[in-house]
Amino acid sequence: MKRLLIISVIILVSCDKDLPSHQSLVEQYYNNKVSGLMERKNDDCMESILLDAQHDLDSLFDRYVNTELFDSTAFPVRPERPTAPDHIIDRVKKFEHKKED
Repeated sequence: MKRLLIISVIILVSCDKDLPSHQSLVEQYYNNKVSGLMERKNDDCMESILLDAQHDLDSLFDRYVNTELFDSTAFPVRPERPTAPDHIIDRVKKFEHKKED
């Protein structure tokens, strides 16, 4: 009898209605998912920004090195334009073709 009384007290105590509602559990799960997704998106965004900044900085250093540190004669000098040949129109006789019959 004593055991039955202990078991019944444990059952009554365990059936207390202090459990959170289903809706609050769903909201908590949803909020955890959303915050996890936002953190992941933020990390991806920060990584993308960092890569873009590194690329821009590398380009800036490259331009500085090419313009300031190297001599400006790094590019070859443009060759002079060749002189134009004399006009040959009306100086050369036309070729005559023989027609074969």
